[in-house]
This record gives sequence, C-alpha cells and structure tokens, in this order.
Amino acid sequence: MTGKDSVVRTFGDLAIGRDNNLDLLRMAAATSVVFSHSYALTGRILAEPLVVASGARTDTATIGVTVFFAISGFLIAQSLARRRSFYAFAIARVLRIAPGLVFTKLVCVFAIGWYATTLATADYFGHPQTWRFAAITPFFGEPAYLPGVFAANPYPLAVNGSLWTIPLEVWCYVGAAVLAAATILFRPALLALGIACAIGLFVPYQGAIRAALPFGATVTVPGLMLAFMAGAWLHAARRRIPVSLSLAAATLVLLAVSAATPLFPLGYYAGITYVALALAYHPRLQVTAYRRVGDYSYGTYVLAFPIQQLLVWRFGVREPLVLFAATMAVTLPLAALSWHFVEKPALALKGRLAAWRPRLRYGLRRITRS
Repeated sequence: MTGKDSVVRTFGDLAIGRDNNLDLLRMAAATSVVFSHSYALTGRILAEPLVVASGARTDTATIGVTVFFAISGFLIAQSLARRRSFYAFAIARVLRIAPGLVFTKLVCVFAIGWYATTLATADYFGHPQTWRFAAITPFFGEPAYLPGVFAANPYPLAVNGSLWTIPLEVWCYVGAAVLAAATILFRPALLALGIACAIGLFVPYQGAIRAALPFGATVTVPGLMLAFMAGAWLHAARRRIPVSLSLAAATLVLLAVSAATPLFPLGYYAGITYVALALAYHPRLQVTAYRRVGDYSYGTYVLAFPIQQLLVWRFGVREPLVLFAATMAVTLPLAALSWHFVEKPALALKGRLAAWRPRLRYGLRRITRS
C-alpha cells in the first residue's frame, strides 16, 4: 500500500460531488424493508432471518429504515449548509417527497384499492375514507387503509403501512431547519450537546415525549430520530470524522457485543448511521455503474407494501421468499416509472421554483461555508 493510499480521509474530503454509493445504499435499504415485510405480511415475522439471529432484537426492515434516516440526516444538514435559504430548502424537500407520494396514492386508490375492495365501485368511491386516504394519508394520524380492502389478509386492512415514516421524516426536516436557524446544526460541539440533552430527557420523560411525536407509540420513532441527528452531526463534524472500513467493522463488533446490554438501543442507531455513511462514501467501495441507473429507492419503498398485500390477497401467497421475489418483480418497473416520469422531472423544477422568491437567509456564512 502506498503512502497516498494509506492516508485517512474524512467525510469532509469525500462527501462532495456525486461520487458516492448513496443511491445504491438507499436501494439496498428499500429492498431490505421489502424483504422483512414479506415475512410480516404473511404472518411469519418471527421467522424473519435477522429476527431469529438477533433474538428478536431487530429485523431487516428496521435496519433499512434506519439507513434511510441516517443518510437523510447527513444530506439534509448538507443541504441546509449549502442553501442558506428556508424557502429553497422547503421547495427541494416538497419536490423530493410529494410527487412520488402522490403517484403511489393514485396507484393505491384508483388501481389496487378499486380492484381489491369488497365494496361496489360506487360505494368505494363514495366512501369518505377513500378520499381521506387520497388527500391526507399518512399525515395528521390518518390511517393507511381503504374501505373493504385487504380485511382478510394475515396483516389486515393496511394498504400501505410503509407511509408512516414520511411524517416523521418531515418532522425531522423541520427540526433540522430550526437548528440551522440557530446555527446549532453547523456547530459539532453544540449539536452533540443538544443530542445528549435530548437523550437525557427522553429517559425519564419517555411517555410525554412520545405523545408529542408523530407515531410516537411506535417503538422505533426515537431511534430513527437519533439516526437522523447522528447523520446531521457527522456532517457538522465531517472534517474530523474518518471514513474507515476498520472503524465500521469495529462498530458492528461492538453492537454485537453490547446486544444484551442497556446501551444497545443507543449504539444501534448511532452505529448503523456511521456504518451506512462509511459504506456510502468510502472510495474503495464505489460502484460507479449504478449511478447511471437512477434512484428507484423511494418508489420501491412506498410502492412495495400495497403490491405485497395485493399478491397475498389475490394469489394467496404465504411463502415469504416467493412474496419477496414476486413483489420486487412487480415493484421495480413501477419504481422506475415513478423515478423517470414523476420524481426526476419534479426535481428538475427546483431551481426554477426557488428563484420565484428572494432568498430568506439564515445562519452565519462563516459557519455554513463548506
């Protein structure tokens, strides 16, 4: 190994431009969610391989969603540091989430739901829940079900259970913007102190804090928020934190060793965050060919669940691996359609829409400058 090859590089050195595995890693995360849901939606979640291997401490879906939040935290902090405009930031976030979500809900309501409902067509489209799903699910606590759809499935009623993470993601965006306005998001020491204080308050006041969070009763909500903020902290401290495969491996070993200790939940979300971002940016791991494919991860994530439920309902699929393979075969073309004809064209509008209004700057240029 040459001296140049052995130089330790930081996230600040590597997290520039598009030379990364983020799209590939997000696609792997989405696929892991589909894999785990193939067990849950056939009533066999306890047989999911990682559930068995970990003694029911985790599953592949939780890891996949944690990876999504970890990457999101890093990229959102990066976006806020570069833009210094709340309006431009909000436009970018809306264009990233809303078009794909709208496409998915149209598929759920007008294709899958209409086909699978036990109601007559007029009753289905005349039911208020059909239009509540179309208009506001998954926000404001609106349940992700449609009238007369999938009631007899092993995992009954839920049409698109994956959507619950979207309001939590938006909540994290808002929190990151508030921290950016106070410049805390760009100060590693202050941000670390804030995260530590939040963890310290959560322990004695867990019930009250969960009640204030979207889907707070869900066990993983605080952990996903921690992964988001850990990702944001890695960006704030990017010039000091090495991108090291050895450190990533040591992190995984520590997680395995601490699995039976009270520290495991904290280390789990923070550890996965570092490992995921190290895999995304380490120069030896770059898969350049995948960057030409497109980012099908969001479409895969939001479309797979209703397709899985449809396959279980229509064909009686009860074997998880069969359901996984069939779901990916159906979902990937739809995800590609969503990316190329909905999501990507929407993202192309960012510059034009952001230019409609003057920038509302925040923070201090000397702090946010990369």
